Parts: sequence; C-alpha cells; structure tokens
Amino acid sequence: MEVDPADLVGAAELRTMLGTPDRPMSKQRAWVISRSKGFPDPVAVLGQGPIWLRSEVAAWISRNRPWQND
Repeated sequence: MEVDPADLVGAAELRTMLGTPDRPMSKQRAWVISRSKGFPDPVAVLGQGPIWLRSEVAAWISRNRPWQND
C-alpha cells in the first residue's frame, strides 16, 4: 500500500483532530481514546509513537464524536 505522507497523522495531529479548533485534546485523553475498542489500528508504530491514516481517524470521529463534524 502506497500512502501519501500528508495522509498520516501522529499523536500531535491526532490531538488536534480530536480537540476543538482552538484547543487540542490533552495527551492523556487522546492516548485513552486511541486505545479504545473500535479506534483504528495504527498503520505503523515508530520511535515517536503510533501513526494512523487520517481518513480512518476522520471516519471514526464522524461515527463516534458527531458533534465535531463540520
């Protein structure tokens, strides 16, 4: 599978996606959510942490956090 690097999100991007436009979610809360049942599996785990596909995280947010949808 070939993936555009812009389609990947790490912990910092995940916190931004899960938070509000002006305030990212806390590291601890994002960590808990990312390990919850049904959250997308990371496509890789690097030294800096897990990496997810942006589209999979966005789909999860749409299903599980509908108040965040545009």
